[in-house]
Amino acid sequence: MGIDKEILSMTVLSLGTNVPDMLSIGIVANKGYPNMAFSVAVAGQIWNIYFGIGAPNLLATAIGTKINLMLNNPNSLIFLAISLVLICLMMAVTKFKLNKISGGFFFFGYIVFVTLLLLKIL
Repeated sequence: MGIDKEILSMTVLSLGTNVPDMLSIGIVANKGYPNMAFSVAVAGQIWNIYFGIGAPNLLATAIGTKINLMLNNPNSLIFLAISLVLICLMMAVTKFKLNKISGGFFFFGYIVFVTLLLLKIL
C-alpha cells in the first residue's frame, strides 16, 4: 500500500493504547453519562500530549541535553487550528450536548484526517 513504516507503527501503537480507553468511555456513556465520557476522551488525549511531550523534555533539559522540536509540515498545525475552531463552534451550536450530529461531525473529522495523512498532505 505504500504506507511509511513510521505511520504504520504509530497507528498500531495508538490502536493498542486507545482501545482500552474507548471501551471504558463506551461503558461510561452507556451508563447514562455521555458528557462525562466526552470529558474523559478529551482529557485523556490532553494528558497524553502534555505528559508525552513534557516529561521527556523536562528530563532531557534536567540533564543538560538540548532538544529541538521541529514541525516537519506546517499543514498539520493549520489542520489542528481549523479542527479546534470547528469543534468549539460545533459544541457552542449544540450547547455542549452530544447527539448524532456531533457524533457524525467527529467521525467525519477523523475520516478527513486519515485521508489527508494517507495522501501525505499532513
